[in-house]
Amino acid sequence: PSFGTKFELHHGYFVLRNPSQSELDSSALSEKARENEDVFFKRDRLGQVLFNAEPDRCGVAALRRVLSKQLCNLIRQELPGLRLVLQKQLSESELRLNALGEVVQTAHARIKLMDLLKQIGRSLDDAVEARGDGPFNFWSE
Repeated sequence: PSFGTKFELHHGYFVLRNPSQSELDSSALSEKARENEDVFFKRDRLGQVLFNAEPDRCGVAALRRVLSKQLCNLIRQELPGLRLVLQKQLSESELRLNALGEVVQTAHARIKLMDLLKQIGRSLDDAVEARGDGPFNFWSE
């Protein structure tokens, strides 16, 4: 693009005063950078001209407000579709869950396991004592 070429800014522009390298190197960057930006728009000749022309478009706070609104709008725009996708996934999951059968209660499972263990115990006793219809029915009457 050559000098003087115009580009349409769909969302407009913002004027920010970026920190200098020495400010970037300091420890309290964020707070100090905002203070320096305020000073720029209040005391610097160019900063005053820009601020007087478009106060809602000057500074990080103004940019943050606009970006927050845009983010909220995007979220509101996307939520209905996301809700439909999640409802569909929930319905599919519920169908798969229902296909698994009835929910087993812990107490019922414990009773069933104890019955199975008792059966195994009796079978082992019968095998050790050579009782019953097993392959080694030595002591049958």
